Amino acid sequence: MLLLLSNQNTPPPGIQISVVASRNRQAIGGGFKDMYPRNNASPPVIDLGEIVLKSDGTQQTTGASARVKIGIGAWGAAAGTLDCDATSGIWTYAPTQAETNAEFFIVAAYKANCTSVSKTIVTTNAATAGQVRLDGVTHTGAVVPTVSAVTGLTVGNLDVAVSSRMATYTQPTGFLAATFPTTVASPTNITAGTITTVTNLTNLPSIPNNWITAAGIANDAITDAKVASDVTIASVTGSVGSVAGNVSGSVASVVGNVGGNVTGSVASVVGAVGSVTGLNVAHIDAAVSSRATQVSVDTKPSLPAIEASTILAREATVNAVGVVATARPTLAQIEASTVLAKEATVAERATQTSVDGKPTLAQIEASTVLPTKTDVQNAGLL
Repeated sequence: MLLLLSNQNTPPPGIQISVVASRNRQAIGGGFKDMYPRNNASPPVIDLGEIVLKSDGTQQTTGASARVKIGIGAWGAAAGTLDCDATSGIWTYAPTQAETNAEFFIVAAYKANCTSVSKTIVTTNAATAGQVRLDGVTHTGAVVPTVSAVTGLTVGNLDVAVSSRMATYTQPTGFLAATFPTTVASPTNITAGTITTVTNLTNLPSIPNNWITAAGIANDAITDAKVASDVTIASVTGSVGSVAGNVSGSVASVVGNVGGNVTGSVASVVGAVGSVTGLNVAHIDAAVSSRATQVSVDTKPSLPAIEASTILAREATVNAVGVVATARPTLAQIEASTVLAKEATVAERATQTSVDGKPTLAQIEASTVLPTKTDVQNAGLL
């Protein structure tokens, strides 16, 4: 009996070993070349040997039958083709694909009153003839001979000693669970992701409109040192602690002192005013409420009203009766008077009480001391 080797089984002792060919299917030295494929659609032919008549040793080239045992299964009638070369007397068997679908199978040929021949076929782990596929098992103490060539990773890639490379590697936390992009952006065109730290940033782009928000600026980010002395601020809607220069435009309110001049109208001032050019604090020497109001002054008679009076004596009437008012002052004399009050201070202005004490036109006309027009006429006629 002949046994075929595979990478999975070791032949039992005392059994003749033969190797089966799968490429040319030709017997070489009583056996075959290469390993036998498993479950191949066209299995290679197996040589069994010769069958002879037991009585006289005559070769038998016809009349034999075959049986097959697949793996550890039971014997059964062969489903393949049994053939014999009449010239050499060697019997061969071509199994079916199903008969080869096992780690091994046995083929036996027999004839009555003759010797029987058999062969155990150990298959490879691949269906392709001429290929051997190794199982993923651990081989302890295996010795690997010198490798003359490696397809893919050639000897040119092994240009330094492996011991010179990194001996250990500490994997960062979460490295295996991390999700990496399908493509890696170039250093000059990173379009997504988070950059933790930048140590050397060049070619800073311009800031787009509405990019920096109030929430993005720290409370103490802008200090006096950050604002240059020549910076012009168009407008300020919030509070200003202090202003060293001039402020042009309208100011809603000022709380505190104003060191320089204020040009224009001021709605209100809370606090002291250092100085007022023109009408200063020296002129405000009495309460404004103690002075005469415009209404009270308007009720007093004007010069045209007095002159138009039909009760008081007029200049023509007095002259007619021989009384010449030579002592009446002119406007220039009145304005040049050093006795009459002129514009100076509030205290020098008429008070409301003094204005209220002046007589009205009706009181003057009703006076029993002042002469009336009638009195003057009567006196002149007497």
